[in-house]
Amino acid sequence: MDPSQTKDSPAFRRKGEALMGKHLAGGRQAPLKGAMAGAVLLPQSSSEGRNVMLRSSQAAPERLPSFARWLGVAGLVPQILLAALLIGGPAEFRLPASGLALSYSGLILSFIGGAWWGLASRHKEPVAAWIWCAAVAPSLIAFAGLGACAFGGRPGPGLLLIGTALIGALGIDGKLNAAGLCPAGWLGLRAPLSLGLGGLTILIAVFA
Repeated sequence: MDPSQTKDSPAFRRKGEALMGKHLAGGRQAPLKGAMAGAVLLPQSSSEGRNVMLRSSQAAPERLPSFARWLGVAGLVPQILLAALLIGGPAEFRLPASGLALSYSGLILSFIGGAWWGLASRHKEPVAAWIWCAAVAPSLIAFAGLGACAFGGRPGPGLLLIGTALIGALGIDGKLNAAGLCPAGWLGLRAPLSLGLGGLTILIAVFA
């Protein structure tokens, strides 16, 4: 037997150490390759996640629930009743009915401004400064309309002011919708309600 092949020979030990070194090197390389693969996959996975989020943010806005239209129509009922009372009711009811109509229309106008503020607040990106200003304007217009009647004036001018503002608010709704801030169906809901309430309020102003 060749002495170099025995376990105690230097040549045998060197061969064993070489084989062990290759084995250990291979063991270290496998996790390294795995780590490198993970490093390559991680940005790809992260990028895919960002793309999904981007697609979600750019997706069509959610649609309003169907019952929102019926609730909006219900909001016209008080003004319809007050208009009927003002036109066909006793003369002594004319001033109270027109005062209530003024208060209600001012309340709804302020509510519209609050809705605009909510649309701007829920948007993920910063919105233009004019949108925040527009959201406050309805409350100020309502205050002016109510203030004109608070010191003994007739409610007619205030009703005319608020009724006109209710109809004019559709212009802001159109701009908000074009900016992508409104849910799907927003203008379809807002247009008949603003035109209806604004028209009723102006009608009441004529008879107040």
